[in-house]
Amino acid sequence: MILLGETFTGASTIRAFGKSEEFVERNFVHLNQNGLAFEILIGGWSWYGTRMSMISGFIMIVTTVSCFYLREDEDPIMISMLLSYTIQL
Repeated sequence: MILLGETFTGASTIRAFGKSEEFVERNFVHLNQNGLAFEILIGGWSWYGTRMSMISGFIMIVTTVSCFYLREDEDPIMISMLLSYTIQL
C-alpha cells in the first residue's frame, strides 16, 4: 500500500527519471506476493474448518455410542443434556 501511495505522489518524478518500468515491475512483484499470501490464508481456513469438523464429528460419535451403552445406568436427563451439548459442537 505504501508503494502505491508513493508512486501516485511521485508520478511526475518517476516519469522524469524514466523509472516507470521499474515501478511497474515492483508493483507486479508485490501483487504476486499478496496473491500468494491470500491463497495461503484461504488454505489455512479450509484446513482448520476440515479438522474441526472431523474432531467434532468424532466427539459426537464417541458421545452418542457412550450414551447408548450407558442408557441403563445413567439418569436420562444427564444423557439428554450431554447429547444436546455435544450437538452444539
